[in-house]
Amino acid sequence: MGRKATAIRIEETAHPGSCVVCGKAGSSPHDFICSDCGDPLEATLFCRRCHRRLTLDAATALAFLAENGYEFEDVRGIVLKVDSCGECMSDDQVVDMDVYRLRFGR
Repeated sequence: MGRKATAIRIEETAHPGSCVVCGKAGSSPHDFICSDCGDPLEATLFCRRCHRRLTLDAATALAFLAENGYEFEDVRGIVLKVDSCGECMSDDQVVDMDVYRLRFGR
């Protein structure tokens, strides 16, 4: 008697996750904030246009957030992703920004 062949369907591998700030591909299927784009102890600004990253001091980050309608007591771990930064935006341009926060635990 011959052996029966068993067909096993192989699922397509999931696409790797990526950094939600710069788009860098990761090794797991989950999206994340890479270590280049976020620091849990600092406030970071990332520009979509020129890909510039800046570490902001707390007072500057709080003032920038307040000017754009956000209120935070603590800016550690905040990542501000803007369409264009002060270096590459025109004078009449308005800031379009996404705000992310690094969290640990739970």
